[in-house]
Amino acid sequence: PLPKSAGEYRYRIEQADLLRALLSVFTRGGAAATDALQMAAPKRIVYSVRDKCRTLIDQLRERGSMPLSTLYSQCTSRSEIVATFLSVLELCSLGHLMLSEQNGEYVASFTGGVTDDILESIIE
Repeated sequence: PLPKSAGEYRYRIEQADLLRALLSVFTRGGAAATDALQMAAPKRIVYSVRDKCRTLIDQLRERGSMPLSTLYSQCTSRSEIVATFLSVLELCSLGHLMLSEQNGEYVASFTGGVTDDILESIIE
């Protein structure tokens, strides 16, 4: 069959009919199944920069210094890697973390300070 030629519509729809149809679409099916969707979706893990700074300070006090690659390899998710990166930047900007190069690798060293005082100065 040949395609129909473009022309005028042969019917007329009232505005009230369109509104009733739209209302029926919105009220169809009841409430959304958000509980099922929330159970299926993985829980979002949020890492606090302040908490990650505390972890880094504790590790560096215990070990003296650590390569950045080791700090990042301990992370279990991209979110944790980002939090670690931001924590390194924050501690460096506050002067409590020093980065140096040893054998072609960057190494982080804690320069000292009271942990609670350092953490209080971090703005999140």
